[in-house]
Amino acid sequence: TSDITITLVGDADGLSITTGPSDTEANKSLTGPPTVEAQDINGEAVSGIDVTAETGSKNLIGDRTVTTNSSGQAVFDNLSLTDAETNYTLNFSISSTQDNVNSSVTVESNTFDVTAGNATDIEIDTQPDNTQAAGQNLTGPPTVQVTDNFNNGVPSVEVDVEAING
Repeated sequence: TSDITITLVGDADGLSITTGPSDTEANKSLTGPPTVEAQDINGEAVSGIDVTAETGSKNLIGDRTVTTNSSGQAVFDNLSLTDAETNYTLNFSISSTQDNVNSSVTVESNTFDVTAGNATDIEIDTQPDNTQAAGQNLTGPPTVQVTDNFNNGVPSVEVDVEAING
């Protein structure tokens, strides 16, 4: 005779982050990708459960709600953030209204940073003074702001300035 093991999966009662987000560039899919597993009270994976990701920030774009697959995992592979900031976290929650879920379950990710994208724009913040002395440093002094497509400041960009007579 053969032994048969039957595993009964119960109601979705918990979440576990299997892959947390890591530092990424603005408007790029979050690195990881963030993956969450829905589990029953015995720690068994539960499929077909809606899981929602939130940051508390309006700039989270992509599919915020993902249904767990046959392995019980919700893979958030197209979420991105547009604001370059430090110490973001994602909060995951069961968002289903099904009878077999505990919808009060939430779990918070590790912290991660979003950096500015490539420089796309330059704006003059401060114009130099109208009258300048020949052979001297410009007074004013002129300053510029270099940003990406989402108006995030891009650090360490070399800016060349050329005087035009006229």
